[in-house]
Amino acid sequence: MLLMHNGLMSSMRKELVETVGLERAKGIIIRAGYQSGVADAQLVRQMYPSSSEKDQFILGSKLHQIENEGAATPCKLEMDLKKSQFHMELFLGGGHEEQVNDFGTSTSPVCWMGIGYASGYSSEFTGQPILFTEHECRACGHKLCRVEGKPAAEWDNSEEMAKYYEPDSIVGQILGLKDEVVRLTASLAEKEEIKSKHLFVKAGKQQRPVAPQAGEQANVKLGVYSQFVDMFFEAQNNLFDIEETILKEAVNRSKGNLSKAARALGMTRPQLAYRLGKIEDE
Repeated sequence: MLLMHNGLMSSMRKELVETVGLERAKGIIIRAGYQSGVADAQLVRQMYPSSSEKDQFILGSKLHQIENEGAATPCKLEMDLKKSQFHMELFLGGGHEEQVNDFGTSTSPVCWMGIGYASGYSSEFTGQPILFTEHECRACGHKLCRVEGKPAAEWDNSEEMAKYYEPDSIVGQILGLKDEVVRLTASLAEKEEIKSKHLFVKAGKQQRPVAPQAGEQANVKLGVYSQFVDMFFEAQNNLFDIEETILKEAVNRSKGNLSKAARALGMTRPQLAYRLGKIEDE
């Protein structure tokens, strides 16, 4: 167990939001809370094997507070493990998420770690997927932070809620888009030879790219490019870091074969070797 200052946690949240975007930051924090909840549920089972199920379960709120996550006060608990029944409402407060004010008043609840913890603890304890959601939050101007949890199957929007518990790799999506571009380019090349005059027009001593002619394949390709650009600016990544990641991943996927990696990236082997050399020098 590691204790940290509230200010540090708030700073980490701010960095995450600015680096990977609000939605991905939310998912990362919820998943971190979920794993913490799972670990605490396992700990309670081991330390208090003779206590009643309800007493064991309530201990989770005590551990939550000890770990500087703030108070978790149950106001409603209906639990029958034999019948797989579960419904809980509780108030959260006093933790580092209550101190989040770097972004001003929020338009949506911000107790991500709290609902992740409650979901992980309850899921591990009951042996079924339990999802919590926050109905009221102090960051939104409410008096209290009120959350509710019940089995995933009982939520109408369970798929929307569950997506935050699935790992979401930015690099994986970017590489996936790169693969899609390569596939579409190969498909176009089979139907029609792509010549440089179709892709560039002269403008003085420089060449500037122009959009492909209208067509279904061209529209799909442009759509992929647009997604790539949107993801890049949403995450606010450094262009050189993205280039390094893609180059190294291409080499890894090609099992160290630079010629194969260069073909996948649409460049020559010397060009790839030169760029990798610059990365190593830096």
